[in-house]
Amino acid sequence: MSLATATRPKTVIDPELPDAVAGSIRTMTPDELANLPTKDHSLWWGVWEPVKCGAKICGAAVVLSIALPQAWETLRPQLSGFVGPGVSVLVIWAGWSVLHRKGERDRRRTIRTHRERYVLPEDLETDAAELMARTQEAVRTVTRSVLHREGLIDGQRSAQLLPAQEWDIAVSLRDYSRLVRKTPRHPKGEAARAVLAERRRLLRLSREGIEQQVTALEAYAERVAKAERLYAETQQLKQISEGDDELLDLLARTARHERGAEEAEALTGEVAAVVTAYTTALEGAKEAAAIALPAANPDPAPAA
Repeated sequence: MSLATATRPKTVIDPELPDAVAGSIRTMTPDELANLPTKDHSLWWGVWEPVKCGAKICGAAVVLSIALPQAWETLRPQLSGFVGPGVSVLVIWAGWSVLHRKGERDRRRTIRTHRERYVLPEDLETDAAELMARTQEAVRTVTRSVLHREGLIDGQRSAQLLPAQEWDIAVSLRDYSRLVRKTPRHPKGEAARAVLAERRRLLRLSREGIEQQVTALEAYAERVAKAERLYAETQQLKQISEGDDELLDLLARTARHERGAEEAEALTGEVAAVVTAYTTALEGAKEAAAIALPAANPDPAPAA
């Protein structure tokens, strides 16, 4: 699949956000986050379901005593033993429900407080969402690669800078989208037309600048993908070549020594060519990383 293939982007969270807050955000889908209520119901709504259940049980007992008084008189001594435990269950249920609602309320309030510290797909215009999806695909290609996991392309540096780079692009695309949405579609007069044309030109330049960042990340990811393919090939050749001595010995014993030497040189040359290509690709990936992942900004991100 091409790195440029656009899909719906995922929520991007500020990597500087505390883990507890980021974890709360990740438990919700983008649609749930987009439709997060601005106000919360009273915690005492948590007792409604237990009270409703208790009322139904009491109502059923009243109906039974009126409709079937003899049956009620027979069952009442037996049912009286369940009153105490039943009330206890309802009280525990109500208490748990209130505490659960409090936890959910606190979680929603925390997420709302940090609204500027995460970017949703709904925050982005169509073209911005496409760039964000391309960014995330490039980041996934790098972070899921064997070269990244084994530290062959400075995995520690990539692990630190890739999330920061993704967040920086997400914030820029969100700001760009906000300005696009504030821009009127139809000018009302010649003066407004000229101003709108200039505004749209500046927005286009801003978008192109962001796209350059995305393209650099994609170039890095493409280099990593190429190096990973060659790495897999070199590993396989290494495995195959472990039995070369035995193979060449057999060949030397069954053919002329000159032919055995020629075959040895051919096998060695093929392996060397792949290793050289892999080394070149790995160096290219490192150079692309230096372009796509500039030095991190020493200034901390401002708190929301």
